[in-house]
Amino acid sequence: MAISQISSKMPNKCKALMRQIVCFSTENWTVDSLLAAWVKSTNPQRADWLSILKELERLNHNLYFEVGSKYGLFCTYVDGILKVFSD
Repeated sequence: MAISQISSKMPNKCKALMRQIVCFSTENWTVDSLLAAWVKSTNPQRADWLSILKELERLNHNLYFEVGSKYGLFCTYVDGILKVFSD
């Protein structure tokens, strides 16, 4: 997966996280620490999380479910519309 595949329509703070996710290495980070640093530095809104999850799903990224579950967001498509459920 390449950074060039990330949607140009995403907000900049979401693109920054997506770049880190695409280049993610367990040698340097854990998913928890990566997300915690992003939350601390950007104070993301719900729309930012949705943007990240939608992009992870579009790219069929293996961290889609892990990122969604860390913050209690579970997504599915219902009648062609992305629905987000909080636990």
